[in-house]
Amino acid sequence: MDYNKYHAEIANSYLDVALKEVLVVGCNRGKDVRYFIDFGAQTVCGVDVIDDIGSEYAHENVEYHKISVEGLSFQDNLFDLVYCFATMEHVPNIQRGFSEMVRVTKPGGVIYCVASPLWNSRQGHHYSHVFDIQKYPWLHLRMNKEEIKQGCHNGTIEYPRHMTNINSNIDYMMDAKNFNFSFAKEYIDICNQFLNVDIIRNDLDSEPEECLDYLSEDKLDKLMQKGLDSTELLALTHTFIATKKD
Repeated sequence: MDYNKYHAEIANSYLDVALKEVLVVGCNRGKDVRYFIDFGAQTVCGVDVIDDIGSEYAHENVEYHKISVEGLSFQDNLFDLVYCFATMEHVPNIQRGFSEMVRVTKPGGVIYCVASPLWNSRQGHHYSHVFDIQKYPWLHLRMNKEEIKQGCHNGTIEYPRHMTNINSNIDYMMDAKNFNFSFAKEYIDICNQFLNVDIIRNDLDSEPEECLDYLSEDKLDKLMQKGLDSTELLALTHTFIATKKD
């Protein structure tokens, strides 16, 4: 399934963007921007922090800005739809990021934000294609960077052998510049603070509780001692959908 397209369609169902102004947060190389142009948006603005922002999609009604959602350079109440998919889990200051998205949304406009996978989930390191999450559940929470590297090199942790520079992948997945390490509860609490929106969704989608069975009792106890209860460990996705009050 093309999850990017799926969520763009869902967002468009909350607010038909035809002839409207759209902001795409975390637009990457332009794939998500294209969807909203295809839906008939009057203009689409994409923001991201990567160097090659928008490199794969250009259109006369699209503009790109290399900036973070934590400090948007737009006036208040500008966009009919603010859309953000699989991005907020990378944003260092989610309080600021959510606040900025609400600020630039027009009264009557919609904020549609889905963050996934959340850091404390089994897939939170974004490297489930490298480290089997059933064989090495919550690897990134149970071990530090050097321990994971050592396990890879001594053979106690398996990974695809075509990956010749596994160290650089581990460095990326354990770097606070790439993931915010925020608890699922933080997302919920932050979004509940906004008084100028009507919340449609502010909740978590979680894996089945049976997934905890992949952990031995002692390993689960150690994670619990770090404040990671079953809600945190199983919460995979945070969804925030709201309309800004007039």
